[in-house]
Amino acid sequence: LRNMPDEIGDVGGLTFLSIAGNQIRTLPEFLGDMKELLRFDASHNALVSLPENLKELKNMLTFTIDHNQLQELPQSISSMVALETMTASHNQIQVVSEGI
Repeated sequence: LRNMPDEIGDVGGLTFLSIAGNQIRTLPEFLGDMKELLRFDASHNALVSLPENLKELKNMLTFTIDHNQLQELPQSISSMVALETMTASHNQIQVVSEGI
């Protein structure tokens, strides 16, 4: 996959989503509307950035973004107040926003 299908955003009550092992470069804006999401795995893709509306995912427990092309971890991640585990290894991270 190069893009997340829009239909995924219509699945109510989804708590775990894995899009690992694709060629996705950007995450859709609807991801921030999936407020019941607890675990998200976007490892082994081609992500170059993360959307600002991740700050809406306040129930997120596990956020996996290993093996992408990310250069920055945005401030929005610090709003994931329930976050217990986040892995971002094997990226090109040069900037970690304050508060993370």
